[in-house]
Amino acid sequence: MSIDDAKKVFKDYWYVMYTTPHHQKKKDEKSACDRFRVVFKVKEPMPDDIEEYKELMTNILAHFCSDPSCNNISRYYRGNPDAE
Repeated sequence: MSIDDAKKVFKDYWYVMYTTPHHQKKKDEKSACDRFRVVFKVKEPMPDDIEEYKELMTNILAHFCSDPSCNNISRYYRGNPDAE
């Protein structure tokens, strides 16, 4: 998905999008492509249970036709609920 496509897909959501260090770099003779992350504002905290998290993320990624490897728990960022 390109950044322009993502902007259209996520237009009805509150989000922040930023490029990764590999944005527009070629990989294994493939053409360069947009590489970015999207952070959404959610109404409720993400689940602490790993299986619940994976199930939720699988559904979200499928809904937006996103990279299924983003389901990896090591990519989980919960933030700080007590942040000021």
